[in-house]
Amino acid sequence: MESIICSVCKTTKPRKDFKRTATLAQTKAWLRNPLASKRMTYIGKECNDCHKQTKRKQHQITPAELRKRLINEGVNLLKIEATLARRKALVTKKKSAVARRMMRARHALTGVKKNS
Repeated sequence: MESIICSVCKTTKPRKDFKRTATLAQTKAWLRNPLASKRMTYIGKECNDCHKQTKRKQHQITPAELRKRLINEGVNLLKIEATLARRKALVTKKKSAVARRMMRARHALTGVKKNS
């Protein structure tokens, strides 16, 4: 049985601990076949234990996932609600800025002038 060294934890583990199944999107990209319907099995560079520990950053997850993560970490409920409210306000601010920029671009193309 072959053993492999994990690139993250630097421990030697058997090959079966590195074997994973790719997502369907990964399989389609790797095979360059948009019609692929079966997920591909591959051997990763990091062991499955280290791979499962990978966390996404707070701005990359949904508010529901963020709430669950903060609850599991034992954060105070008031801090959780404040964090989620701050994040919601930030998203609203970004969306409004994008909308203003798009409206300006559209008006510039159509020649509409601002009435003020």
